[in-house]
Amino acid sequence: KSRTLTLKVIDSLKLNYSYFVKENIKELEIYKNTPLFLEFTPLKINKSEIFTFNIENISNTGFQLSINDEQLGDYTFDSTIKSKFGDLKIVTNINYIPNVKSKNNHHKEIMVKYQPSFSLAENYRSQTNISPTSKTSSVLNLTLNSNVPEKTADYLNTLVSFYNLQGIVDKRFISQHTSDFISNRLNIIAEELGDVEKDVEGYKNSNSLTDIQTEVK
Repeated sequence: KSRTLTLKVIDSLKLNYSYFVKENIKELEIYKNTPLFLEFTPLKINKSEIFTFNIENISNTGFQLSINDEQLGDYTFDSTIKSKFGDLKIVTNINYIPNVKSKNNHHKEIMVKYQPSFSLAENYRSQTNISPTSKTSSVLNLTLNSNVPEKTADYLNTLVSFYNLQGIVDKRFISQHTSDFISNRLNIIAEELGDVEKDVEGYKNSNSLTDIQTEVK
């Protein structure tokens, strides 16, 4: 349940953006296959504040926008919108595929909820359950309940992928530092042995001593 890894997953998958459309009287969350994407940079970093964007009267070129129930006005896609809440941009999803089973393929209203990564990471960490498959196994089971199974699967799979990648990086880091440590110690030992040989040679010269093998010859 590493906070650092959880934040990386959230930022990688942009999970702090949730998109909703109205189906009959219910709000239905749509994941990945959304008609548009929102990019938001808050002016003030608040770790717990959630922003709600209502995008209404959507046409091929523009829309009406309100943030936290405050009406901002009419805008066009791909333009930078400046507000007291922060800067944002709404772009169309060129890969959007309308749901043929839906009664409303062309959504005229979409709600987007933006939750800061830090508070969302705490939610994911608290709701993710980790347990061993058995008492003697090193394999773990990861479970997370959600109304959007595909979103949950992406989160858990990416979390495992980042965890494995971090493990490889850590092993390389330890291996490199161990190698550097051994190399440094060998250099120090070599220098110390060189100094010892110099001291011995100096002692022999100062005391007119020669090698026994040389004397025998």
